[in-house]
Amino acid sequence: MSGATKLHGINITERTPGKWRARVYTKKDGYVSAGQFPSLEEAERAALALQEKLTGRAQSLTEESTFSEVADRFLILKMPRVKVGTHLNYSANLDNHVRPRWGRVPINDIKNSDLAIWVDSFESVAVRRAAYLLVSGVLKVAIRDGLVRVNPLGVEGATAFPESTKLTYSVTDVWKMIEALPEPFKLIATVQFGTSARIGEVLALDWSDVDFANESVSITKHLTRQGIMPGTKTGPKKIRTVWVNNWALDALKSLRGIGPVFLNASGTRMRNATVHAAWGPVRAVVDLPRMVPQDLRHVSLTEHQRQTGDMVATMKRAGHSDQRSMLTYQHAPTEKPAAMDEFSLRMARPA
Repeated sequence: MSGATKLHGINITERTPGKWRARVYTKKDGYVSAGQFPSLEEAERAALALQEKLTGRAQSLTEESTFSEVADRFLILKMPRVKVGTHLNYSANLDNHVRPRWGRVPINDIKNSDLAIWVDSFESVAVRRAAYLLVSGVLKVAIRDGLVRVNPLGVEGATAFPESTKLTYSVTDVWKMIEALPEPFKLIATVQFGTSARIGEVLALDWSDVDFANESVSITKHLTRQGIMPGTKTGPKKIRTVWVNNWALDALKSLRGIGPVFLNASGTRMRNATVHAAWGPVRAVVDLPRMVPQDLRHVSLTEHQRQTGDMVATMKRAGHSDQRSMLTYQHAPTEKPAAMDEFSLRMARPA
């Protein structure tokens, strides 16, 4: 439960069970120790106090502090304990869905009844759940630090998912969507489907990552809102090589070049937001209103497992290290296994 970070300047590490080391980083002094503590909460408070002393920036919060001020502390405390991608999602969801409503509200003025009305305003179950869990996390920090007199949490059903909210798609559905997309988004989707990769991993590909001779691509980085990040969303050291379906490889050969594989109209690397925006109008045309790029990965991995019968190989292809992650899909090796020929045929564009 640790991990060095210089983004917010706080590093908290559990050295041995029940002993938490707190350090603060500054450009002037490097890492400065705040000591060792018997609990994570005490280590966090000590690190925040030391950071205030070293930087001269007031970190003190009161009952009059706004939600945004407490949310900033929440993000600081979360950074050493979650993956970079998760932290970026926390920050983006706070900015997009939470701060517009609660940002300027004093933390002690948030009421359960107001939270309930706000929760009901979300049409998307997933967005509602993510937003409420973030508010809950921020308020728990406030409660722990004695900033809130009455706990406003406990909105019934705020974090529940209705039954069967996850749609499943077929190979035919995927190709229906791909064929309807304009270029270069059709090519991007073809390569994503043919590699079983995440969309951020596909958009991060450079031509130096593509090995035409061995029919594979090396996934060593991924694209986020903050730019290119090393490794994958599961960690900076998580890299893998995956075999590419022959029809996806042919599509890449038609575009062969240097630098980033996928470019936007201005000649720079294609962005996630641009891809998602291009999918929007096409979904309605093909009557797949909820399909997103991640569904291509789901279907591809489902077919891989079905055709190879090899959970370990499918986990490698997906970039997962445990079976629990694979089970969330419900439905790769560096060398091409024999079963991949049938997999490629099953995945190919319908005649």
